[in-house]
This record gives sequence, structure tokens and C-alpha cells, in this order.
Amino acid sequence: MGSTEGDRDERPVREIGVEGFEMGRTEVTVGWYLLCMADGACGAPSWWSIGYFEETALELTPAERARLPVTGVSWQEAGAFCRWLGPGYALPTEAEWEFAAGAGIRKFPWGNDPRERLREAGTRRRLMPSASARPNAFGLHDMAGGSWEWVQDCYEPLRPDGTCARRVTKGGSWSDRTWNLRVANKSHGLEAVGYKGLGFRVVRRAR
Repeated sequence: MGSTEGDRDERPVREIGVEGFEMGRTEVTVGWYLLCMADGACGAPSWWSIGYFEETALELTPAERARLPVTGVSWQEAGAFCRWLGPGYALPTEAEWEFAAGAGIRKFPWGNDPRERLREAGTRRRLMPSASARPNAFGLHDMAGGSWEWVQDCYEPLRPDGTCARRVTKGGSWSDRTWNLRVANKSHGLEAVGYKGLGFRVVRRAR
């Protein structure tokens, strides 16, 4: 886990064991998230009052728009979605996410050569429906080049009262340069804020 090639927050490189888990093949989609909203278990994304504010293809059908990764959802609302799914569901830890994205050993989800990005993401210049690109070696789609994804971990040491303000985000979005799509790369966001270009996927662990 981590890298010596990137920013300081990727260091040190270390080995971390993870228990068995299952991960969603795609990011949580708009259609899926709307079901949680309809049940009253999830709050609206930040774009809800003005319409979908990501750059998407105008020719998408309603069904394709429902398959877009949901963005503008805060870390707190992503947690509410996991609770709505039921026991065992959660956001992945940073270690789980890195292991899954890199299929254990890869620098990028598609491999170790940055020039292979086009095979992974095609000619994306906007957010596309989930699973528009080929999966990685573990069968997971859009681990890079779709939207950034929330993970469970706090970005910095916990406050004295045990709370956390900023949470780690992983993956890079469709608009990021290839360097930001490295498995070890990370960013962060305030856990109560829903950001453009930031979504999430879920894991399921043994109970």
C-alpha cells in the first residue's frame, strides 16, 4: 500500500493485511441511490435542486442516465446508503480499495503502463454510465477515470474527541490527468459535503 513516487500522503509504502470482502463491481449509480432516497433513508445529492451538474453526453437515454455514478453525495450520506443496504455493507477501507483497484500488484487499475489508459477509459471527456470501460483484473469497473470515491478512512489523525473532519477519497475522475489515476493516489474531502466528481462504491464483509 502506498507509493514513493507520489505525494507525501502516499508514504510510507507498507504491507497491510485485509480480511475477505466483496466489492461492488461498479460505483453506486444514480438509479440505485434514488431508491434509497425514495425510502427516506438517504438525503439528496448536492445537485438535486438544480439538476444533474456533471458533464454528460446529451444523447444518453433515461436508462443510461440512471446508470451514471451518483456524485455530489457526502461521506455521511454514503454511510447512510450502506446502512440502508443492511448489515455487513460499508464503505471500503483505503487498504481494501487499493488492493481491489490494483488487483493486488498494479500501479493503475488497468496495469503498470500509463499509456494503456485509453484502453481502460476509451476517449472519455465526460462522465459516462457505469461499466462503460473494461473491468480490471478483479472484474471491477471504473476504479479510475469515472468519479472519485469515498473510503472509510480519516485523512488525518482523529481529533481529541475522536471525530474526523476530512475523509480519504480515491480513484480520480474522468477529468483527471493519468497521474492522478494511480492506485496509491489519494485526495480528501469534508465528510459533510457532497462534491462534484465524487461518488462511492460499497463493500460487503462477512458478518
